[in-house]
Amino acid sequence: MRGRLRNLSIACATALALTACTPAAPPPEEDSGPPPTSPTPTSSPGQPIERIAAPSLSDELVPGLELVSETDEDLRIYTQHAVVPGAEDLSAALADYASQAREAYLPVAESAVEAGDVENLPDLNVRPALVGSAPDVLGVRMTTYQFSEDTGTANARTWWVDGGDLLDSADLFATPEAFTEFGDLVMADLEARELGPWAPDDEPTRQLTSITFTDGDPVAELPAGALTAAAAGSLTVRIPAGELLSDAGRRAAAAVADPQPYDTGQVAPTSPPQESTPPPSASPTDDPPSSDVDCAQVACVALTYDDGPSASLTPQLLDVLAERGVPATFFLLGSSVESHPGVAARIAQEGHEIANHTFSHRDLTNLDPTERAAEIADTTAAIESATGVTPTLVRPPYGAQDDAVVAESGMVVVTWDVDTEDWSNRDAAVTTDTALAGVEAGSIILMHDIHPSTIEAAPGLIDALEAEGYTLVTVSDILAPLDPAPGTLVSRGAS
Repeated sequence: MRGRLRNLSIACATALALTACTPAAPPPEEDSGPPPTSPTPTSSPGQPIERIAAPSLSDELVPGLELVSETDEDLRIYTQHAVVPGAEDLSAALADYASQAREAYLPVAESAVEAGDVENLPDLNVRPALVGSAPDVLGVRMTTYQFSEDTGTANARTWWVDGGDLLDSADLFATPEAFTEFGDLVMADLEARELGPWAPDDEPTRQLTSITFTDGDPVAELPAGALTAAAAGSLTVRIPAGELLSDAGRRAAAAVADPQPYDTGQVAPTSPPQESTPPPSASPTDDPPSSDVDCAQVACVALTYDDGPSASLTPQLLDVLAERGVPATFFLLGSSVESHPGVAARIAQEGHEIANHTFSHRDLTNLDPTERAAEIADTTAAIESATGVTPTLVRPPYGAQDDAVVAESGMVVVTWDVDTEDWSNRDAAVTTDTALAGVEAGSIILMHDIHPSTIEAAPGLIDALEAEGYTLVTVSDILAPLDPAPGTLVSRGAS
């Protein structure tokens, strides 16, 4: 999740543009009662559909919230879900959603691998966003993106908690009839835009699994496949029907309009201590941390960590690095930096190198130039805001890159020559042994500071590398003898 609104939805501004986005429909909810009186359309025929950006709030509104990430670098899977203290049912629902998306995607990915079509392997990206927050109310939207070079799908579902109870969409409305009336209003609105009718024998309310709010009005986000005339992208429809809402629905709308910290029973964060963030007057610098080590003369190795910062695990790793007195390079996700700016600030303050790992961990080879540029630029902006540092290195998610990705990056593109596969083995001993088996002078070792086993491996790995005579440095140190220019691809340093 992130601290400022950023709509990651496919830009589907008109009915014609919607044909680029084809998500699968989410599981249906229960039928919500008999149909009401005939609805009144709110749009004129053929009027383009309005794209309404879903709200996205700061994770700091939920004390103790933890983001759990799962990756498969081979199959290009990145899923993330939120664990909310005191909201076990919500946390379980979010975890199940991510797991089901992964399970649905696996046959597609495995089929591509078996066919030898790895270059055209789509990537799966599942991410949460906080959409509403009050002391007793919380809304979390989960979005699934599945992209290949030529096509993309996007689907969302939103959960609300009120007073500890996990709500269905119907619970946001005063009565079952009110929920059905809202569904019919949505249907009429879409038909007025010549985007209907609904699929045969389908009830509108069965599609209403993602509901947010704008200025007190309920907003329905519909999956593709719900309409026969426009089986295209997910659609957002705002209905001025606040009078249909239940008390819980009105509280949810208020939690969007005026977000307040959610009561998890933990202490809400206050303003970060002065030493945890750069002073307001600090200006970004693109000078990476440097040492006096000459890697043209010394056997250097760079430890690198992707996909952070993690609120709980990255600080543990920083403690280990401080105890051993060695630097590392952290390739950070912009979304995670916005969620945990204090952790990112600590990385910089303790002399480690901060680099760019894109905003949302999407395969850059599947994006157009504008999307690629935004993934990198938004991350740089988040890092600068949190740390005062401007990164000069970027690592594409999954290491996926081509000539266009490298040339357009504006940075040195860094992959690796030693993959510990810590994301797969989840075993400290195996991670350590794999690193040691492939390391040599100039190696860049890939790990991820989102797995407990990787943190567990760090002390022994550092000791073993130093025992073998290696000096641990940052990536910029190890590349210094090569002096690569922006738009250059490197996988190892001087040896």
